[in-house]
Amino acid sequence: MSKERSFVSQLVLQSFTEPRKVAEYLISLDIDRRSLWLLLGLVSILSALVLSAVAAVTPAPEGVQTVSLSPWMAAVFVGFVMLAMVFALHYIGRWLGGTGSLDSTILLISWHQGITVAFQLLQLVLVLISPLLGAFANFAGIVFLFYILLQFIDVLHGYKSLWKSFGAFALSIVAMVIALSLLLPILGLPIAGTV
Repeated sequence: MSKERSFVSQLVLQSFTEPRKVAEYLISLDIDRRSLWLLLGLVSILSALVLSAVAAVTPAPEGVQTVSLSPWMAAVFVGFVMLAMVFALHYIGRWLGGTGSLDSTILLISWHQGITVAFQLLQLVLVLISPLLGAFANFAGIVFLFYILLQFIDVLHGYKSLWKSFGAFALSIVAMVIALSLLLPILGLPIAGTV
């Protein structure tokens, strides 16, 4: 078990230094779809729990109204966002000439969210030590994680162009915003700009 944990830890670290190699390795594993959906669900739950913990120790900026969700509702919300990202990146990516499979998309999005959770845990520790240090880690994390995601998309769809990967990502975000605008009222959550 310790060897497996060590290997996963190394893979997480390598995701920040050599994201393309990690993406290629993960795709080569050829994991069955049922396991991939379970992985997506598990990562959604872990992400929601960590986000709740970070929100609990990080005060909201003055004048900013926040919506608090129960951990389970947060897990549903995160899961929906990840699901929307999977399908958006798969279909839009292929529409732009990509070759990535749905299974590979599920795996890479799940792994990316997994390393995001690991980074959020680090941020949580840093916030407890120093809010300023936590804020700096948050900014650095956004930059690194975005870069990793672009590399994952590029390997997934075989674009060989980060600009094309960025295009696929941007269009996927637009599709996700539309999907979320339909979901939020169903969950009883306010949409930005409404009271």
